[in-house]
Amino acid sequence: MRLTSSHFVRRSLHVISLSVASFGMTMATIGCGNWYEPKRECEYGQGRCENGVAYRCKGFQSHYGGGGTEWEGIRCKSQNHCKVDSEGGYCTLTEEPDERCADTRRYCDGQMMVRCRSGFPIEKETCATCSEEEDCQGGWEEVCDRNHPCGPGLTCVTTNLFSACAPECDCDEGSRCPACDVIGERATSEWICSHNVCTARPYYWR
Repeated sequence: MRLTSSHFVRRSLHVISLSVASFGMTMATIGCGNWYEPKRECEYGQGRCENGVAYRCKGFQSHYGGGGTEWEGIRCKSQNHCKVDSEGGYCTLTEEPDERCADTRRYCDGQMMVRCRSGFPIEKETCATCSEEEDCQGGWEEVCDRNHPCGPGLTCVTTNLFSACAPECDCDEGSRCPACDVIGERATSEWICSHNVCTARPYYWR
């Protein structure tokens, strides 16, 4: 059968009507359901500690109610190493506050840079030179050369792309390695040896 122009017109109208119907059903679904509304599990800035996990509320909220929020958690050494401040939950290196962290976000302890949050130490890093103004020079994975040496226990390792400070690591694969401890400490992870490279393993792997 040969199609005429009338066939094309009727077919086009049929396709348009189906499209309109589909659009109408979609809009009806949107109007009746709540799936399109942004998720709001918490208020930005909230935090809590639960079974050794520090939670903070992340996301974005405008003054007009747009955006969404959700809880994000990270495991600490223990429940006692989990704290909460005005920015949410976080992990600490110690259970008790450090008086040297009282009014600063970092301080130098010899060649060790100590980073702080709300009065608690959260990270320590070995440096070649430590300066509260210039941060840690010659620390782990910092670029190094003849004029920029590495901190104690770290060596300048050269790759095809660049040279960086790192400790030698020859412990069993995936195990905690004392050689890696010269890097410093982190409140949310421990150092292991992976492919002869010191790697930070989050505590949730325990």
